[in-house]
Amino acid sequence: MRCRWVVTIFVVFLIALIPVPTVADTGGTPGYGHVFPAPDPLDPIDVPDPFPASLPERIQTRLFPATAVPQPTFAPVNENRVCVAASDSVLTPPNGTQLYVCDGVDDEREINDAIVAARGGIVELLDGTFRCSDRITLQASTTLRGQGSANTTIQIKAKPGSTGYLPVSIGAPYVNVGGFTLRGNGFIMVTRSHVRVRDVHATSVDLDGNWCLAYGNGMFFVWVAPPVDVIDDVEFYACEAFNAHTHGFNMNQDYNDRVTRATTNIRFLDCRATGCGYGVAGDPGITDPTITSTNQSKSEWITGFDLHEWQDLVNCEVVNCVATDNWESGFHLEPGARYSNPPGPRTISKNIVFRNCISSNNGQRNTYADHFFMSGYYLSRDTHLQDCVSFNNRNCGYYVHGGANTSFEGCTDDGSTYGWKVCKASEEISIADCTCANNLRWALWLAFSRGIDVTGFRHTGVTSDRGFQSILGWYKNESAYQLPVTDSSFEITAVGNGMPIINEEGERNTYVLNREGTPTGDSVVAGFSATPFSGEAPLTVRFNDLSENATLRWWDLGDGNTSSERDPVHVYGAPGNYTIRLIAADNLRHDVVTRTDCISVEGPVTASFSATPTLVPVGAPVRFASTSGGNPHDLSWEFGDGGTSIEREPVHVYSTAGTFDVSLMASNTRYSDTRILPGLVKVFDVVTPSFTVDRTEGPAPLEVAFTDTSTGEPEHWLWDFGDGNTSVTQHPVHAYECPGNYTVTLTAGNAFFTNSTTLAEGVIVTAQAPSVTAVPGAESSPVRLGTDGLYDDVNGNGRSDFADVVLFFNQMAWIAENEPLEAFDFNGNGRIDFADVVSLFNRT
Repeated sequence: MRCRWVVTIFVVFLIALIPVPTVADTGGTPGYGHVFPAPDPLDPIDVPDPFPASLPERIQTRLFPATAVPQPTFAPVNENRVCVAASDSVLTPPNGTQLYVCDGVDDEREINDAIVAARGGIVELLDGTFRCSDRITLQASTTLRGQGSANTTIQIKAKPGSTGYLPVSIGAPYVNVGGFTLRGNGFIMVTRSHVRVRDVHATSVDLDGNWCLAYGNGMFFVWVAPPVDVIDDVEFYACEAFNAHTHGFNMNQDYNDRVTRATTNIRFLDCRATGCGYGVAGDPGITDPTITSTNQSKSEWITGFDLHEWQDLVNCEVVNCVATDNWESGFHLEPGARYSNPPGPRTISKNIVFRNCISSNNGQRNTYADHFFMSGYYLSRDTHLQDCVSFNNRNCGYYVHGGANTSFEGCTDDGSTYGWKVCKASEEISIADCTCANNLRWALWLAFSRGIDVTGFRHTGVTSDRGFQSILGWYKNESAYQLPVTDSSFEITAVGNGMPIINEEGERNTYVLNREGTPTGDSVVAGFSATPFSGEAPLTVRFNDLSENATLRWWDLGDGNTSSERDPVHVYGAPGNYTIRLIAADNLRHDVVTRTDCISVEGPVTASFSATPTLVPVGAPVRFASTSGGNPHDLSWEFGDGGTSIEREPVHVYSTAGTFDVSLMASNTRYSDTRILPGLVKVFDVVTPSFTVDRTEGPAPLEVAFTDTSTGEPEHWLWDFGDGNTSVTQHPVHAYECPGNYTVTLTAGNAFFTNSTTLAEGVIVTAQAPSVTAVPGAESSPVRLGTDGLYDDVNGNGRSDFADVVLFFNQMAWIAENEPLEAFDFNGNGRIDFADVVSLFNRT
């Protein structure tokens, strides 16, 4: 085509050279108080709404602050300007400008040639449509700009048999891209630092209205992969992803080499993600015939803004952005797990800020009954929201999972199932001056968390569930996550619902709970009737709310089921006695009525029971408990020793030893059954060991006869005589060969019980007396009067006195010659001498 000058108004790019910023310090992995839990795919949510609700007037007319101010674009390294004309371009470049003209087939060739020719300058795409079949690759310091998203279109569609992974690839730094609409298989892919993307609209729908497969992980995709470890300073301004088969905006990293990577200083300003994700063929509920294996979304987890996955994320701003009608959540930041094998370290999350954003109608088209996310904002750590709005999101307005140091200020939710949900090891979460309205279940759903600070919180028209407008601690009866909220404070004002504001559970929590409104009419008085009260399973019971002045009610039907209907009809499938609880309320007050065992449901009786313990000594209690099925009303116990009971959990004491059969007969008005457990309880006597000895002292060798006097009918004995010898005879006789003091222990028992008794130093064995003869001048032979083996009575007159000293002195030489030394060596010096006379004198 001929070039001619036409005055045109181009999209103005402010180009200024700015210093290259340094990579932010990502620091170390922050600590967190609990083991990080994996996502739970079974959150309770409501039936999806396939038709997105209209935004309320207050949100439609909501004025954003002044347009967010973007960072300057990067200056070209030269003054080169190259233009590229589409086959249908009307505009022409200035005279002297290098021009590449496309023919509407493989137009990426001319565009890529122009980028090379610019050598770091500006490539200007004129108006019209560029039809491409392969990727467009940017070079360093290059600006690629069209005439605005309404005037310039790039359609990238893969040729048959070729890959559909066809990005506008920004794999070099200091690149500016913008001013066009991107259609088909194409997407913006950023793999280097220092990038500006402005006024780009991207969709999976081609110019003919056909939906194209998405191969990139986002229509705007920041991907940190080798050889790069950090992508820094990237900004998306006035960009929009719409009708997309993948995430609108996505940031992630390659972790195949197990190297942690980061995105830092990333900004999203005045961006939108609308209609991202339409399901995968084979998903439950997919009825759209256009969703097939060759034309489907990239996955069943598509979100509007998926900003934090496996990479570290440091310093991220999201300002004046809108996410609406996306398959899963509007804004999504993962809690931090790298699900590799083995799992990698938890990701770093620092200083993530949302200001003046709107997230609405997300998850409402999702065909899954119980998908996990489907929230306005799904968040985790060090994330701070200011003046953000959530509307009619299918699960939560704001969902904090495994979060820490996250705050909400001046945020609102309207119409989501839950306003705020905080759970699974979250801590230090602040919710200040926030509001919610018209939530389908709870304003606040908090569990397994600590340090939650709720101040100035106001909610209006919350439907309530489980009898409360907000709930603490409960988590679908899942033991891993149904843990209390502790060390937290709650300042809440409720409007338009008189149900209890919150269940005040958890340690070290404080509550300031207020209601706003003026009472009208008389107080609420809760009451109900039920028909019938009893019957055989399955039993259909009709409940009638007889409450006075109530406009709201909540029923706990006793079997885990609840209802908010006025007059619910419920079928009890299992026999049992069920306690019914009704909370009735108006817009400001409530009353509660509870009837214990109100409904009695019977079935065929199966008698069964337990006993603890079943092996006991005489006189010890045995606890029995009926575990009979069929809801029997009458019980008859026989304990085998003549004892009986009609209690449900009797305690019985057996007074004699033996083995006892136990039986239970259980019956209701229709059925009866008996269970007998033969030999269930074994009762034994308590053995108390004791014994006697025929002598406790004597010279070695000393023979002692032991007699067992134990009570309790022992069946076995073990004697320890203290000298290393033992016996298992009931009445043993034992000979001690050596002098010493011996402790004797008897262990006696039966088949069920063993006990011991000890006689400390109970047998004293002395040394054998040496052979002595009468000393000349004595009446008879010397005698030992003590136990030390010395013969104090030298003259044998039966006593120790001075006559013995005189005789010893006079016959000292004879004694030394004729008597055994050990019998008369009183001072123990090994000889007989005068010193022994002195010692004997002192002993008398």
